[in-house]
Amino acid sequence: MKKKIVVIMAILFIHNTVYGSTLSDKLVKNIIANNIVIDIDDDTITAEKVGTEINNVFLYNSDCWNLAGAVYNSPSQKIYLTYKYDNVNSKNDEIEATVNRIATEAITLKDNYEKAKFVYNYLEKYFDYSKENSPNLYDLVSDKKGNCHAFAQLYEKILTKLNIPCKSVVSVAMNHQWNIIEINGKWYNVDCSLASMCKNYNLYDTWFCKPYEYFKRLGYKI
Repeated sequence: MKKKIVVIMAILFIHNTVYGSTLSDKLVKNIIANNIVIDIDDDTITAEKVGTEINNVFLYNSDCWNLAGAVYNSPSQKIYLTYKYDNVNSKNDEIEATVNRIATEAITLKDNYEKAKFVYNYLEKYFDYSKENSPNLYDLVSDKKGNCHAFAQLYEKILTKLNIPCKSVVSVAMNHQWNIIEINGKWYNVDCSLASMCKNYNLYDTWFCKPYEYFKRLGYKI
Protein backbone atom coordinates (compact mmCIF):
# COMPACT_ATOMS: atom_id res chain seq x y z
CA MET A 1 0.00 0.00 0.00
CA LYS A 2 1.32 3.40 -0.91
CA LYS A 3 2.01 5.78 1.93
CA LYS A 4 0.40 9.20 1.71
CA ILE A 5 1.11 12.29 3.77
CA VAL A 6 -1.88 14.61 4.22
CA VAL A 7 -1.25 18.30 4.78
CA ILE A 8 -4.24 20.23 6.18
CA MET A 9 -3.74 23.82 5.11
CA ALA A 10 -6.26 25.67 7.27
CA ILE A 11 -5.11 24.23 10.60
CA LEU A 12 -1.34 23.66 10.60
CA PHE A 13 0.34 26.98 11.39
CA ILE A 14 4.13 27.03 11.41
CA HIS A 15 6.88 29.44 12.42
CA ASN A 16 7.17 32.92 10.99
CA THR A 17 10.22 32.39 8.75
CA VAL A 18 9.88 32.22 4.98
CA TYR A 19 12.07 29.80 3.07
CA GLY A 20 12.91 30.30 -0.58
CA SER A 21 13.73 27.13 -2.50
CA THR A 22 13.32 25.40 -5.83
CA LEU A 23 10.47 23.37 -4.34
CA SER A 24 8.63 26.43 -3.06
CA ASP A 25 9.03 28.13 -6.44
CA LYS A 26 7.54 25.06 -8.13
CA LEU A 27 4.68 24.99 -5.62
CA VAL A 28 3.84 28.67 -6.13
CA LYS A 29 3.90 28.38 -9.92
CA ASN A 30 1.57 25.36 -9.91
CA ILE A 31 -0.79 26.66 -7.23
CA ILE A 32 -1.26 29.99 -9.02
CA ALA A 33 -2.10 28.02 -12.17
CA ASN A 34 -4.57 25.86 -10.18
CA ASN A 35 -2.76 22.70 -11.26
CA ILE A 36 -3.93 19.56 -9.49
CA VAL A 37 -0.78 17.41 -9.65
CA ILE A 38 2.85 18.41 -9.10
CA ASP A 39 5.61 15.97 -9.98
CA ILE A 40 8.46 16.51 -7.50
CA ASP A 41 10.89 14.11 -9.22
CA ASP A 42 13.48 14.40 -6.43
CA ASP A 43 13.95 11.43 -4.11
CA THR A 44 16.05 13.51 -1.69
CA ILE A 45 13.02 15.59 -0.63
CA THR A 46 11.28 14.21 2.46
CA ALA A 47 7.59 14.27 3.27
CA GLU A 48 8.36 16.62 6.16
CA LYS A 49 10.09 19.03 3.77
CA VAL A 50 7.09 18.96 1.42
CA GLY A 51 4.68 19.66 4.28
CA THR A 52 6.78 22.57 5.55
CA GLU A 53 7.10 24.14 2.11
CA ILE A 54 3.38 23.81 1.35
CA ASN A 55 2.45 25.48 4.61
CA ASN A 56 4.98 28.25 4.08
CA VAL A 57 3.52 28.94 0.66
CA PHE A 58 -0.06 28.85 1.95
CA LEU A 59 0.61 31.17 4.87
CA TYR A 60 3.01 33.67 3.36
CA ASN A 61 2.23 33.93 -0.35
CA SER A 62 -1.06 35.74 -0.90
CA ASP A 63 -1.09 34.69 -4.56
CA CYS A 64 -1.74 31.14 -3.32
CA TRP A 65 -4.96 32.08 -1.49
CA ASN A 66 -7.11 29.50 -3.32
CA LEU A 67 -5.23 26.45 -2.02
CA ALA A 68 -7.49 24.29 0.16
CA GLY A 69 -5.36 21.21 0.83
CA ALA A 70 -2.64 18.88 -0.35
CA VAL A 71 -1.74 15.20 -0.28
CA TYR A 72 1.83 14.02 -0.86
CA ASN A 73 2.34 10.53 -2.27
CA SER A 74 5.94 9.76 -1.36
CA PRO A 75 6.46 6.62 -3.50
CA SER A 76 5.39 8.41 -6.68
CA GLN A 77 6.86 11.77 -5.55
CA LYS A 78 3.68 13.60 -6.52
CA ILE A 79 1.68 16.25 -4.70
CA TYR A 80 -2.07 16.31 -5.26
CA LEU A 81 -3.64 19.71 -4.65
CA THR A 82 -7.22 20.77 -3.99
CA TYR A 83 -8.70 24.25 -4.35
CA LYS A 84 -11.73 26.06 -3.01
CA TYR A 85 -12.68 27.66 -6.33
CA ASP A 86 -12.34 26.76 -10.01
CA ASN A 87 -12.54 30.07 -11.87
CA VAL A 88 -9.58 31.70 -10.19
CA ASN A 89 -8.79 34.34 -12.83
CA SER A 90 -12.01 36.32 -12.37
CA LYS A 91 -11.61 36.10 -8.59
CA ASN A 92 -8.04 37.39 -8.80
CA ASP A 93 -9.42 40.32 -10.80
CA GLU A 94 -11.89 41.06 -7.99
CA ILE A 95 -9.11 40.93 -5.40
CA GLU A 96 -6.93 43.25 -7.47
CA ALA A 97 -9.81 45.69 -7.97
CA THR A 98 -10.36 45.89 -4.21
CA VAL A 99 -6.66 46.36 -3.54
CA ASN A 100 -6.43 49.12 -6.15
CA ARG A 101 -9.53 50.89 -4.90
CA ILE A 102 -8.33 51.10 -1.29
CA ALA A 103 -4.75 51.94 -2.29
CA THR A 104 -5.98 54.74 -4.55
CA GLU A 105 -7.71 56.36 -1.58
CA ALA A 106 -4.71 55.92 0.70
CA ILE A 107 -2.03 57.12 -1.70
CA THR A 108 -3.11 60.75 -1.41
CA LEU A 109 -2.12 60.90 2.26
CA LYS A 110 1.10 62.61 3.29
CA ASP A 111 3.32 59.75 4.56
CA ASN A 112 3.53 55.99 4.96
CA TYR A 113 2.28 56.06 8.54
CA GLU A 114 -0.93 57.82 7.52
CA LYS A 115 -1.37 55.54 4.51
CA ALA A 116 -0.91 52.39 6.59
CA LYS A 117 -3.29 53.74 9.23
CA PHE A 118 -5.92 54.57 6.62
CA VAL A 119 -5.85 50.99 5.32
CA TYR A 120 -6.00 49.59 8.87
CA ASN A 121 -9.02 51.77 9.67
CA TYR A 122 -10.67 50.89 6.36
CA LEU A 123 -10.40 47.13 6.93
CA GLU A 124 -11.54 47.53 10.52
CA LYS A 125 -14.61 49.51 9.49
CA TYR A 126 -15.81 47.78 6.32
CA PHE A 127 -14.76 44.14 6.85
CA ASP A 128 -15.83 41.72 9.57
CA TYR A 129 -13.97 38.92 11.28
CA SER A 130 -15.37 35.43 10.73
CA LYS A 131 -14.04 31.86 10.77
CA GLU A 132 -17.17 30.34 9.26
CA ASN A 133 -16.47 28.09 6.23
CA SER A 134 -12.70 28.78 6.43
CA PRO A 135 -12.84 32.07 4.50
CA ASN A 136 -9.85 32.87 2.31
CA LEU A 137 -8.63 36.11 0.77
CA TYR A 138 -11.27 36.08 -1.97
CA ASP A 139 -14.06 35.42 0.53
CA LEU A 140 -12.95 38.45 2.53
CA VAL A 141 -13.04 40.62 -0.58
CA SER A 142 -16.36 39.31 -1.90
CA ASP A 143 -18.31 38.73 1.33
CA LYS A 144 -16.56 41.32 3.52
CA LYS A 145 -15.93 38.55 6.07
CA GLY A 146 -12.71 36.69 6.75
CA ASN A 147 -10.36 35.16 9.29
CA CYS A 148 -6.99 36.44 10.53
CA HIS A 149 -5.15 34.81 7.63
CA ALA A 150 -7.34 36.56 5.04
CA PHE A 151 -7.05 39.95 6.79
CA ALA A 152 -3.26 39.65 6.97
CA GLN A 153 -3.03 38.79 3.28
CA LEU A 154 -5.29 41.65 2.19
CA TYR A 155 -3.46 44.19 4.34
CA GLU A 156 -0.12 43.02 2.94
CA LYS A 157 -1.36 43.23 -0.64
CA ILE A 158 -2.62 46.78 -0.20
CA LEU A 159 0.50 48.02 1.58
CA THR A 160 2.70 46.37 -1.04
CA LYS A 161 0.75 48.30 -3.68
CA LEU A 162 1.57 51.45 -1.69
CA ASN A 163 5.29 50.50 -1.57
CA ILE A 164 5.19 50.12 2.21
CA PRO A 165 7.20 47.09 3.44
CA CYS A 166 4.76 44.65 5.01
CA LYS A 167 5.02 40.99 6.04
CA SER A 168 2.91 38.37 7.78
CA VAL A 169 3.60 36.94 11.23
CA VAL A 170 2.25 33.54 12.26
CA SER A 171 1.95 32.40 15.89
CA VAL A 172 1.77 28.67 16.55
CA ALA A 173 0.84 29.25 20.18
CA MET A 174 -2.06 31.56 19.29
CA ASN A 175 -3.07 29.92 15.99
CA HIS A 176 -3.17 33.48 14.71
CA GLN A 177 -1.74 35.64 11.93
CA TRP A 178 -1.13 39.38 11.72
CA ASN A 179 1.29 41.82 10.01
CA ILE A 180 4.45 43.77 10.62
CA ILE A 181 5.15 46.97 8.70
CA GLU A 182 8.25 49.11 8.28
CA ILE A 183 7.85 52.81 9.05
CA ASN A 184 10.89 55.09 9.07
CA GLY A 185 13.31 52.17 9.28
CA LYS A 186 11.59 50.38 12.18
CA TRP A 187 9.18 47.43 12.21
CA TYR A 188 5.82 47.60 13.96
CA ASN A 189 2.93 45.19 14.52
CA VAL A 190 -0.54 45.59 13.01
CA ASP A 191 -3.51 43.29 13.61
CA CYS A 192 -6.46 44.19 11.38
CA SER A 193 -8.53 41.09 12.14
CA LEU A 194 -8.58 41.65 15.90
CA ALA A 195 -9.31 45.34 15.35
CA SER A 196 -12.28 44.35 13.20
CA MET A 197 -13.44 41.81 15.78
CA CYS A 198 -13.42 44.50 18.49
CA LYS A 199 -14.69 47.40 16.38
CA ASN A 200 -17.73 47.91 18.62
CA TYR A 201 -15.64 48.44 21.75
CA ASN A 202 -14.08 51.77 20.74
CA LEU A 203 -10.54 50.42 20.99
CA TYR A 204 -9.56 52.03 17.68
CA ASP A 205 -5.75 52.01 17.27
CA THR A 206 -4.98 49.39 19.93
CA TRP A 207 -3.55 47.03 17.29
CA PHE A 208 -1.97 49.54 14.92
CA CYS A 209 1.75 50.26 14.56
CA LYS A 210 2.85 48.92 17.93
CA PRO A 211 6.24 47.48 18.95
CA TYR A 212 6.32 43.79 19.75
CA GLU A 213 6.81 44.44 23.48
CA TYR A 214 3.41 46.16 23.46
CA PHE A 215 1.84 43.18 21.68
CA LYS A 216 3.44 40.84 24.23
CA ARG A 217 1.68 42.74 27.02
CA LEU A 218 -1.58 42.09 25.16
CA GLY A 219 -0.83 38.37 25.29
CA TYR A 220 0.70 37.85 21.84
CA LYS A 221 3.20 35.00 21.49
CA ILE A 222 5.43 34.06 18.57
